[in-house]
Amino acid sequence: MHRGWFVLTGGPRAGKTSVIDALAARGHTVVPEAARTYLERELAKGRSIEEIRANEAAFQLELLRMKMGAEQALSREALVFFDRGMHDSIPYLSIRGVDAHPLLTEALANARYDAVFLLDRLPYKPDAVRTETPEEAARLHELLGEAYRSAGMKVIAIPVMETPEARADSILRECATISA
Repeated sequence: MHRGWFVLTGGPRAGKTSVIDALAARGHTVVPEAARTYLERELAKGRSIEEIRANEAAFQLELLRMKMGAEQALSREALVFFDRGMHDSIPYLSIRGVDAHPLLTEALANARYDAVFLLDRLPYKPDAVRTETPEEAARLHELLGEAYRSAGMKVIAIPVMETPEARADSILRECATISA
């Protein structure tokens, strides 16, 4: 059995959630994106995106806490796929002009992944929780790869493919060679 912690990342509209869903459908352990989970929960309470993101630093710190809690609850002996990892916070804080925070330093000190899959972006389409412009999305995509490479992690590009399942197949093949 393969094991390891693997991150799926990429700028907004890279298809991460669809690929994570395809991996989950095959019985793999997945951790959904903290931002989407948090935003959808708060929207369901009747809050607007503007209210939720009025204090960007507080928003990003809440996401860090959620990600830290999720990682602490998981075994290092399992095969786990994360829809975004800790290092995703670096570009998101940077692009919003938020200074680094001690919680980010703590989170990064304990975050280590066996590999990071950087999914190429699909055509940009806004949705209920995306607030980035297409230009910000492109910049975030570049910065995400840099954040993980700077931390010394293996970053593997996953191109756009015909289906999310094809991308999941590609990721699983890569995982097999890494965790073998």
